[in-house]
Amino acid sequence: MTHTPGPWRMCAMTETDRGRMWGINGDEGTSGLSGDARLAEVFSIEANAKLVAAAPELLAALKRIDEIAGFRGFVDIDDICLAAIAHATK
Repeated sequence: MTHTPGPWRMCAMTETDRGRMWGINGDEGTSGLSGDARLAEVFSIEANAKLVAAAPELLAALKRIDEIAGFRGFVDIDDICLAAIAHATK
């Protein structure tokens, strides 16, 4: 499984009949997308929308931490990183 590469960004909040909604968009040129492509809509609180928008960068950071931790022998950190990466990518 693959995801649309980042960066993703949170768009302005819109009031809908279902409540507040924040759009999560990928920028033009991401993975062959043309224009400003809507990836998700978050009907919740703003903090959740920010977290979703940051997902590609968080995943990349976690992969980098896993590389460093595995190289230096920090097994607990490596295991935690690998479990989170698997959860996000499977």
